[in-house]
Amino acid sequence: MRSPTGNARIAPGVVRGFPDLIPTQCQRHIVQPLHLSSWGEDGPVNSFGEIRLEWGDSDFRTADLAQIGLLPLMAADKTLLATTGLPVSPKKALTLHLRFESIFIDHQPHAVRALRDTDIEKGPLYLPFPGSRPNLDSFVVLGRVIDECKDEKLDLAARTPYEALRRLLCLDGVSGHVWWLYPELCEGQIWCHTINTSLGAYLASLLAYKRFREGWQDLPALDSMEYDEQAMQAYDVQADALHGQFLAKLEAADPAGFKGGFWEEHAWNEHILLHS
Repeated sequence: MRSPTGNARIAPGVVRGFPDLIPTQCQRHIVQPLHLSSWGEDGPVNSFGEIRLEWGDSDFRTADLAQIGLLPLMAADKTLLATTGLPVSPKKALTLHLRFESIFIDHQPHAVRALRDTDIEKGPLYLPFPGSRPNLDSFVVLGRVIDECKDEKLDLAARTPYEALRRLLCLDGVSGHVWWLYPELCEGQIWCHTINTSLGAYLASLLAYKRFREGWQDLPALDSMEYDEQAMQAYDVQADALHGQFLAKLEAADPAGFKGGFWEEHAWNEHILLHS
């Protein structure tokens, strides 16, 4: 049965281009590092305000400009956080089903803070792919990425090593890139990787994912098609068309960072789920 909310457990090596080079105990959805032009239901989305309206205005929360004023962020990103903000709901739109886990992106616009003010463990920085090395002193935390199925408070109190898979969602005040960073050392190192090349591209990519999942719900149910080859073929055509639109919207959202980046890899995870 194909379920748009089912938890993905996909064997290593299935997703094209995904690097199987991470130590077993540190396995994460690590991909290589990766402006605003996305697509709404009726065409291009060309402003941050349009992204918020397309998503749902009541689902966004803004940061306090006075609170973030002294943080090491570019002026444009401060304005974006204080005027457009970040989506905090619905949960389905902020839940990603990765290769080894399902995670929830918990945006915390009310608690934006410098990375240096968190409990991150100290160690050398490790990037799984070549590229510019960010200065963590310029990182600002926008939220956290946690296991969708766990109570984070209980999990932090009693978890086994590498069980929580907790990450921090960070914005680089110098480059403007959006990162996932693991605050707990992995093999004595700090692991992090780029998600998008800008905060605007990140919001546009999230919107593309939300619309893709909503489109998935509109596909015909498969339970009654199990032995109907013609119906199955028709479903595959519709599913591939939906996925093709998803890829196009993601690339439009972040042209500089899409190819070989986080969202392209994740889109092909979703393609597997569509046909499994």
